[in-house]
Amino acid sequence: MAKKEQRRAARQTQQRSRTRTSGPARPSLKRALIQGAVLTAVYVVVMWVFFRSSLPVWWAAAIYVLVFFAMYTGFVYFWENFLYSRRMRRQQGGKK
Repeated sequence: MAKKEQRRAARQTQQRSRTRTSGPARPSLKRALIQGAVLTAVYVVVMWVFFRSSLPVWWAAAIYVLVFFAMYTGFVYFWENFLYSRRMRRQQGGKK
């Protein structure tokens, strides 16, 4: 029985160390870049489906895609920072 209890305790300790108890994840630029790429892909698909007949030349479309990618990435990064700081303030008992 002692070995089983030791194994169970070791397993529970490992599970506790894997779970995040320190709070919400800090925003990262990598995550914002990934989300910006996904939103840009959605934008491209929507433009292709709805405006198939009036698409601009390929280089103009590429410029639009780059501009929207930069806008989406920046917006997502700053939005995640805002939400993170708000959650941290609430956890510390600050204003709501």
